Amino acid sequence: MITRNIRLSHGRTSVRLAPLEWQALALICRREGLDRHDFAARVLADPHRHERTLTSRLRSAILAYYMAASGIEEPN
Repeated sequence: MITRNIRLSHGRTSVRLAPLEWQALALICRREGLDRHDFAARVLADPHRHERTLTSRLRSAILAYYMAASGIEEPN
């Protein structure tokens, strides 16, 4: 697991993700023209995300992004 800081409007927080998850996030950010801080802010603001922690929200958002890109619908 790798810990990195994420800057949000209310300050900075640490997030621990697996190396592959950080790599997947970096690829999403490159493709979308974002940085990880912007991506995290969007994930936190997304009313469809119901996970309790930022880490869980990030993991789910990363997975949902790749599911959508591969044509797989996210379950309700």
